[in-house]
Amino acid sequence: MLFGRLAAVFPFDQWWLWTAAACFSLAVGTAVFLLVRPKKTGLRPIEDGMVQTMIRHLGGIGNLIEAAKDGARLRFTVQSVDACDLNALRDDGAMGVFVSGNNVKFMITSDADRLVETIRSAKRGDSQ
Repeated sequence: MLFGRLAAVFPFDQWWLWTAAACFSLAVGTAVFLLVRPKKTGLRPIEDGMVQTMIRHLGGIGNLIEAAKDGARLRFTVQSVDACDLNALRDDGAMGVFVSGNNVKFMITSDADRLVETIRSAKRGDSQ
């Protein structure tokens, strides 16, 4: 009885049409879900105290010449690498601390845009 009603509504001799329609609907639904959902960066914002701590570990704002992001890495050009406390940077969560000339590079798990912008704005204030 149930099969007879389904056969009246869905002609089973066109199974390929129903399979294609189901696959198309699934693909469209998945695309809409992926495009509409909010994107997560996975990075938490850096805290005020951490910004000041990182600047202090890099030898203070007077020791910093330039701050930039190189992809996932942060790059700081400093006047003196000896003024930087690299072990304290590692202890505070900096990963892959690398020194090349007067450049100190590392990664942090927080969103570092705020750290770079704080240093840049402080340097602009010093130069004016």
